[in-house]
Amino acid sequence: MKEIAWRRVASLLSLFLFVFAVLTGIVLYIVPPTRVANTLAWTFLGLSKGEYVRVHTIASLCFFLVGIWHIWFNWAALKEYLLPQSKEKWRSEPLLAAGMVVLLMAGTVANVWPVSAVMDFGQTVKESWGGPGGGGVRERGGHDINVTMTLAAFATENHKDVRGLVEKLARKGWKARGNQTIADIAKQNGVATEEIMKELQ
Repeated sequence: MKEIAWRRVASLLSLFLFVFAVLTGIVLYIVPPTRVANTLAWTFLGLSKGEYVRVHTIASLCFFLVGIWHIWFNWAALKEYLLPQSKEKWRSEPLLAAGMVVLLMAGTVANVWPVSAVMDFGQTVKESWGGPGGGGVRERGGHDINVTMTLAAFATENHKDVRGLVEKLARKGWKARGNQTIADIAKQNGVATEEIMKELQ
């Protein structure tokens, strides 16, 4: 029996776990809210939402751990990428990669396009399953409002003009954009979601 090539094992484990994490992540991106999923007894390929959450969590955790193992095996090459031995070998790739990650994370926090388009699409698919939106629902004055819904989606659902809602909030001194969720608007302006919801009624 040949000796096991552990470097190859680490690479293959990383690949397989990455595939599981991505596939389950895609399912969770479009899965209905928990309350709706439970009501519909929702399953996909024989697995419930809770089972997908468990698979995704464990696959992601194992991918993280195996990733550390993989880095250990390939540290010499990575070190050369990050800290070349001579100035002549210095390349811009590390700065470029770091800059791309920073821009991506900043865009995600700011919820700007194309990040906002990705999140809005996922929310639209989730809401298409029916129900008010699961755990993000707050009730006030007899009306359910999903605080994870974007202002534009709320305006469409309630037959309101999104620009009018933005202006209405602006009169209170609150900044808002149509692609922001109600929860994000409240957080950005340092007020409770209930205050935002009161103005949207």
